[in-house]
Amino acid sequence: MALCPKKSNINLTKAKFDWLEKQKKNNNHYPIIVNNLLYRKNSYRNFIKRLITYYEGYHILTIKRDSWDRFKSYWFQVCTRFQHCHVFKEDTTWKMPVDFKMNMDKESIKEFISDEHAHYRLLKQVLENVTMHTTIEYEDLNTAYLNNFFKNNDKFVKYLPMNIEYEQYIVDVEYWKKYYERLNNSYVTKLATS
Repeated sequence: MALCPKKSNINLTKAKFDWLEKQKKNNNHYPIIVNNLLYRKNSYRNFIKRLITYYEGYHILTIKRDSWDRFKSYWFQVCTRFQHCHVFKEDTTWKMPVDFKMNMDKESIKEFISDEHAHYRLLKQVLENVTMHTTIEYEDLNTAYLNNFFKNNDKFVKYLPMNIEYEQYIVDVEYWKKYYERLNNSYVTKLATS
């Protein structure tokens, strides 16, 4: 179950937490996917507190992924209007349009990096309050690992990445990659000194 609140629908997030907490009390356990903690915290003030409470007693899995790689994947979704999800998607018929290009801009990169660093500060807060935690490299993520970790006996939808080489579609990729890395490194340095 993914916890994806919209700013205008805090009640849905509360309802999902209520349902998950009730299920947990009844010894029914569900893995949940949570990303972009900053957005969720801003959408629902008690999100972090309830997440920490819900995670109590669970073994938490986080996925470590290169920041530039995450941005390329996110930007691909933006450019395709989130129509072609590359996780849990078995549709092999979709083909990239021949003239497909991804144009980047500085403001979108700045916003993504700022949000990502805020997310990781909040994630650190969450992980400091759970007793069991494992981090896996993104490249090692697969259905067998998830089934074993969650003891689910192949109940997950098959994990089938689309294997898109994003950089071939980015207009002026070398410029944007260097810009991204320079800006991301400045955030890392700023956080380390503050």
